[in-house]
Parts: sequence; structure tokens; C-alpha cells
Amino acid sequence: MAPTDSTDRITFWQDHVIAWQVSDLTQKAYCEQQELRYSTFGYWVPPCVSIIVVRSPR
Repeated sequence: MAPTDSTDRITFWQDHVIAWQVSDLTQKAYCEQQELRYSTFGYWVPPCVSIIVVRSPR
């Protein structure tokens, strides 16, 4: 279950987006494996990817 605190929730989803990106799985397969709601994961992917890209070292 995802945390309810705003900062914890963002970190939770960022961690899952990063794990999904390196997993070589589709979003749907990753969600099934991690027991996450696919629609909720899809909602969080764009903002998390934006944050990850901004924070990545150059």
C-alpha cells in the first residue's frame, strides 16, 4: 500500500518508476508483479520521470 504522507508518496512512486525502468518489463507486467494498481502507476509515471530527469547528474 502506498504511504499517505505527500513526500513519502512521491518517494514511493519514484522508487517504483526507477525499478520499472530498469526491469525490462511492461508497465502492466511490473504492476502485476509488484501488486500495484496499473492505473495509479500510470498516473505517477510522467511526473516521476520528470523529477528523475531533473535530478539526474549530467
